[in-house]
Amino acid sequence: MATSNHALTSSERELLSLVLHDEAHVRVERPTPGQDNAIALVDGRWIVRTARTADARSYHANEVAVLAAMPARCRVPRPLGSLHHGIVYEYIVGSPLTAAKWRSLPDQHRRRIAADVRCVLDALHAIDPQTLPDDPELLDAEWVLTSIARCADVPPRAPLGFDPDGLATRFEHAWSQGAAPHSLVHVDLKPDNIVADDHRASVIDFGGVCLGDPAIDYGVLAHHFGNSMLEALGLDDSPIAARARCYADLYHLRRCTRGWTRSPRSTTAR
Repeated sequence: MATSNHALTSSERELLSLVLHDEAHVRVERPTPGQDNAIALVDGRWIVRTARTADARSYHANEVAVLAAMPARCRVPRPLGSLHHGIVYEYIVGSPLTAAKWRSLPDQHRRRIAADVRCVLDALHAIDPQTLPDDPELLDAEWVLTSIARCADVPPRAPLGFDPDGLATRFEHAWSQGAAPHSLVHVDLKPDNIVADDHRASVIDFGGVCLGDPAIDYGVLAHHFGNSMLEALGLDDSPIAARARCYADLYHLRRCTRGWTRSPRSTTAR
């Protein structure tokens, strides 16, 4: 829905002024806001994202650092300017990669989209966490086991399709096959954060980057898109895929028990 310029808040106008000197006649649209950020699409060219919570403000600096470290070949938003309360990006054309859209794509288009996602995740997982201005949250074995224990005690709202009491054992077995060192992880690879056309994809919203097992990201993808995504990513028979399937079930368990809260915050030592 388009609205007139008066819909821009003073914070949004301040951010937009970093790329546009006269915003008197711009067209503003309001995509669905996220949990932590308000979003304005300006003239179909710029995304202005402003923090709605204190947590979101603290995440912006890390997001800008991550995106600055991404190689040019990666299809991600490129910040055009940022302030303490928000970021302005060039708009990426496309629509969310829903599960239905993924299932409808020909195999060659799936492979191209998976290659774009894999490119972004390989680059993200290779970024030195020391380049981030603030310590990312650590999602370690304690976080996993605490999450399982908390959620397994709560009746799920929907059928799980697996035994929650056996999930910790499955995790331990999967880790024993070869767990990777912790790296930066996106964590929130839901359909809304993968913007796609028929055969290319971009990954957006790096505001929640954490430190953890790279398989976390592949697990979230497997939860939303199924094993066919792991196959398209070239991971189906790898040790990381075994851990990813466990993370996919943990993601589902936490959502189905309303247990979407993390264990007590722990951070890496600088």
